[in-house]
Amino acid sequence: MPGVLLIESMAQLVAVIYGARHPQDGSSDAADRVGYLGAIRQMKFSRLVVPGDQLLLHARLGASIGALTEVSVRASVGSEVVARGSLVVSERPGADAA
Repeated sequence: MPGVLLIESMAQLVAVIYGARHPQDGSSDAADRVGYLGAIRQMKFSRLVVPGDQLLLHARLGASIGALTEVSVRASVGSEVVARGSLVVSERPGADAA
């Protein structure tokens, strides 16, 4: 599995978590809250992911500054970490205005 697809998988997990951290209150759809991937920081890859591997993705929301949130991400196969780093994501402008 190419590294860019590992990053994409982790970014999509972050989008799900980021969109779900505000329960739907009828004012807007959770998908409308997800903004953009702003940065990929210190991404390290330790081994290849090959067919037959079960990939486990982990994400932990970190500090927020304005609309930007830093998220620590990790991909593992079993107990072995295959990629780790952090992503910076944003909330879509006007998401709370609806």
